[in-house]
Amino acid sequence: SFDYEPMATALINAHRACKGSDTIGCGVQVRLLIDSHTETQQIRDLRSAFGTGKSDGTYLRTCKYSCMANKPSFIHSKLYLFSRTGGATNVSMNSSANPAWTGVNKSWNNTYTTVDKTLYDANVANFNDMLPDKTNTNYYHTVESPPLKEYFFPRAGSTKKSDTLYNILNDVSCPSTIRLTTYFWTSARLYLAEKLSALRKAGCTIEVIYPDGPGSQNTVYSAVTAELRSGKIDTWNTRPNNNLYVHNKVILI
Repeated sequence: SFDYEPMATALINAHRACKGSDTIGCGVQVRLLIDSHTETQQIRDLRSAFGTGKSDGTYLRTCKYSCMANKPSFIHSKLYLFSRTGGATNVSMNSSANPAWTGVNKSWNNTYTTVDKTLYDANVANFNDMLPDKTNTNYYHTVESPPLKEYFFPRAGSTKKSDTLYNILNDVSCPSTIRLTTYFWTSARLYLAEKLSALRKAGCTIEVIYPDGPGSQNTVYSAVTAELRSGKIDTWNTRPNNNLYVHNKVILI
């Protein structure tokens, strides 16, 4: 999602400042990849300024669906990659936040910044792999730069055996403390809530923050909520707080 005007303006200005310039330190190339689920004035402005080709290294490309699927889906990762910024090189910012107004004034988000060439190169490769808009639903792999490890999706399979998060929870021994925040949780992954209930019963301390509201605002399915409550897991609902909602996806173990 992209409708945050200040960011669109900053990207366009960065490109225009260097277009045709021989200024030392110039040469900003802006490459933007979005999916087709929304079209805003900001996206139209960026497409007009950048074009969709690659002639000067700057472009806006749009994937149908999620770039790696042939049925309705979304690009869900929010990657902000800088070959150079300030005094640093190889900077990756992995965020839960869309460059959208709701990400600024309606929801809690998080961004993790790493200055690491191995992870930067992996993220650039991920960007380039999405660029052709070619179906690949078995893309899952990991990249390590100790002590950091990054996971890339989509992952084939639809059971808990193929669920990365479930496998991570399987490695937890109690007593441990697990803190989890999420925006969306469907009954297709009810087994994650059941796993948390089992860990709670085994002596782990578990806390979950999520948004639970009426109608279309209810992004956590009722079966999941029921399981968490029956498992006596401490939960907090962010919706009643002026309809602000948690949008970051974090697990702390």
